[in-house]
Amino acid sequence: MKLGFKIVIKNTGVSLLLLLFILPVTSFIPNQFVKPGFSFLTQDSVQVDVYNCFGHDSVLNGYKALVFTPICEEEDCYAVDLVFYWDVLGNFEKFELVPGKPLTKKEHEPFTKEDYQKLQFLLKKKHVSFSELKKEDLIQVSEDSIDGYTGATISAVKDEVIEGAVYSCYTLWYIANGVVKDSIHKNTARQLDKKLVQKLVFSDDVEANYFLINHFRTKDFRSYSDEVLTMLRKNSGYFFKIAIEKFPVELISSRNFQDSLSSFFQDQDYFTKLSFLKSLDNQLKSTKLSGSILESIHSGNFSRIELVVELFFKSAEYIDYSMYKALLNVLSEKELKLKKEHYKMIRTLGQTNDQFKKEFKRFKRTYLNMSQT
Repeated sequence: MKLGFKIVIKNTGVSLLLLLFILPVTSFIPNQFVKPGFSFLTQDSVQVDVYNCFGHDSVLNGYKALVFTPICEEEDCYAVDLVFYWDVLGNFEKFELVPGKPLTKKEHEPFTKEDYQKLQFLLKKKHVSFSELKKEDLIQVSEDSIDGYTGATISAVKDEVIEGAVYSCYTLWYIANGVVKDSIHKNTARQLDKKLVQKLVFSDDVEANYFLINHFRTKDFRSYSDEVLTMLRKNSGYFFKIAIEKFPVELISSRNFQDSLSSFFQDQDYFTKLSFLKSLDNQLKSTKLSGSILESIHSGNFSRIELVVELFFKSAEYIDYSMYKALLNVLSEKELKLKKEHYKMIRTLGQTNDQFKKEFKRFKRTYLNMSQT
C-alpha cells in the first residue's frame, strides 16, 4: 500500500512544491485496519492519519500515526518521517524511525544516538519552555563580521532542544502534544465499552479515572455505577469532590448508591463531605449513609450541623427514625447549638410523629438547658 501527499512549503518567499511524495506504509498500518480512526492537521496544515491499536484482548490499547512533516531552516527545507505512538488518553509514548529515513540536523548532519534519546525525552514532556513561543522566536539572528548573519538558539530553550534541529523539536513536540490530544479523547470516548472502562478504572494512572468521570454521559453513570464506586474508593479528596459534581441526580439520589458510599464517606476530607452533602439536595435516602454522617459529627470530622439537620428533616420520608434519635443524642452529647429554624424542624417532627415524641421531649429539656447557659 502507498500513500500520496501533495504539499506546498513556503519559506522566505520561495515556494517548494513536493508532488506525489510516495511513502511505503504497508508495514505501518495494522492488517485489521483499512481506514484511520481519525485525522488531524498540524500547525503547518499537514494532515496526519491516526490509527487505532488494539491489544490481544481486542480492547483499545492506544494509537499510532505515520508523521510526515516538512521542516524549514532558513531556505533549506526537508521532510521528517516518523511513526508516533500515543496511549488511549492521548499521552505521547514513543516514536520509531521509518526504515531508510534517519533524522538529520542543519546542514544535513545525521542525528546521533544521544540526539534521538533527547528527542524521545522531549516529546514525552507535557510542559516545555517553548510552549508559549512562536517558531520564529526560537532563533536569535545576529550580524557576523565574517559570514554576514548567523542564527543561534535562544538561551531560554537551548538546554531543552537539539542544537541544529530546533525547528524539528518545536514542530514534532506540537504534533505529539498539541491538538491530537483532544481528538484522541473524543475517539476514545466514542469507543468506551465495559472492557475499556474497566481497563481505565483499574489503571494506576489517576488521569484515566478523571478521563472517565469527565466523559461519562448520564447513561454511562447508570451503566457503570459499580465502576464509579470503585474509582471513588481508590481516589479520595479532590477526585471525589470533582466526581460528585459530575454525577447525575438519579445516581446521587439512589439508595443503593448512597448505601455503598457510606462505607468510605468518613475517609473524605471536610470540604469533600460538605460538597457531597450539598449535592444530595435533600435526597438523603440511606440509613447507612445517615449513620456515617452522624459518626463524622461525633468524631469531630464535620461541623456543619445546620446542614445535617436540614438534610435529615427534609428527607424524613426516606430514612429510619432511629437516625433521628441518634441525631438528637449527638446534638446533646456534643452540646451543639442550633439555629431557631432548625430547632423548629425538630420540634415540628416531635409534635406530629408518635415515634419521635418521647425523644423530642428528652432533647427539649437538654436543649433548653444548653440555651440558658
